[in-house]
Amino acid sequence: MANFGANNQENAGPEIGSMQMLTVPEASSMGLEYQWMTIAEGKSGWTTVHVGNAAPVIIVDEKGNEYLGNYDLSKDKASFGFGGKEKIYMGGKASGFKVLHKRRIN
Repeated sequence: MANFGANNQENAGPEIGSMQMLTVPEASSMGLEYQWMTIAEGKSGWTTVHVGNAAPVIIVDEKGNEYLGNYDLSKDKASFGFGGKEKIYMGGKASGFKVLHKRRIN
């Protein structure tokens, strides 16, 4: 079941979409390398994995809990859905979270 935050609400349920899982193939068949890093760290030779302005992000809340969420590249906003609401982090706090990046290795 997918679970996302948007428009100050939690959007969850089977009708929302699906989760994709990245696996690591053998080195001989890999053309891309993936790594979780901040937007700033990714500026040197990496590309953000995204669809439109949305990129996957690992959000760490005030208690240290980790959530898979959405990073809005156009707004510097990270969010996830929880308890019926969208939990939002903006600006400096959002830019400290790790976003999925990729780069060519061959």
